[in-house]
Amino acid sequence: MQILEWQDTLGQGAFATVRRAIVRLQCTDATQSSVVAAVKSISTKSKSTTPRATLGGVREGSHHGTRREMQILEQLQHPFLPVLLGSVARSDAFHLAFAYPREMCDLGTVLEMRGGRGLPSARAVAWCGLQVAEALHYVHSKQIVHRDLKPENVLLSPLGYLQVIDFGAAKPLDACSGRTYTVCGSPAYLAPEVLQERGHGLPVDLWQLGVLLAELWTGKPPFAGESLYEDILEGAFSSAFAGFLRSHTEERHSRPQDSPVGEQQDLSVLVTRILLRRNPRDRPLAQNVIAHKVFQDFDLAAMKEFRGACPFRLEELAT
Repeated sequence: MQILEWQDTLGQGAFATVRRAIVRLQCTDATQSSVVAAVKSISTKSKSTTPRATLGGVREGSHHGTRREMQILEQLQHPFLPVLLGSVARSDAFHLAFAYPREMCDLGTVLEMRGGRGLPSARAVAWCGLQVAEALHYVHSKQIVHRDLKPENVLLSPLGYLQVIDFGAAKPLDACSGRTYTVCGSPAYLAPEVLQERGHGLPVDLWQLGVLLAELWTGKPPFAGESLYEDILEGAFSSAFAGFLRSHTEERHSRPQDSPVGEQQDLSVLVTRILLRRNPRDRPLAQNVIAHKVFQDFDLAAMKEFRGACPFRLEELAT
């Protein structure tokens, strides 16, 4: 792969920058083609493999994790995951080129557009949640744990389809123990077992799915405040989240833009009683989450072919 031209910046984090670029790819028939790609660049200047904490979370040293991220992405092929086109190493950075997701924006931006409000209905949250759960089911079938699921790492297309991105913290699980031990992730999304540093596995992603659905529904994560880690360990929801649940799952609560109370109650049960279980052994597998009744009205097979009827449009979310 050859990078021909850098264009605008699409996103920037503590460990990488994503820019639009024109890249030249080597095709299987020995021909070459030039395409627009989203190129993730990770600096190679830091040689440290020691976990580093930042305001955005905790992650392993980027130099060590970059090649692992590439190896993981090469194994994955799913409609709700990014498509890796190629990679190139330079003296200053390692570059991963992905198929450019035109007109997609991350869910963190969507929540910002909505001024701190969640998605317009429980059904809209369920539509997004089913796609993420399906992506996790596929990734977990490879014995890979993502470990950094959050709104900023989920892209949304104008038609309502998602891509779970950023496998920089992802890791294949130990074949014997089924666990990994590095502390990584975003603070509000850390599972109890990660904070306890006793080793963690696939259930971490199910915890993060619960936090993600809660934030998409309410506009804010369910754990917040100065005692964040203590609240996570104790399963103590923020007062704002607890109040939202009470008001949105009572029979008298009814607003035109909201889903029926039954759907909201089902979503509440999935998030608070199934996914956000403090003991990781009590959390379900991703495939069992997919079978939950909050998703039963959606045709997953059609969604995987981008034929499902999305309950909202991206342009509607800005209102």
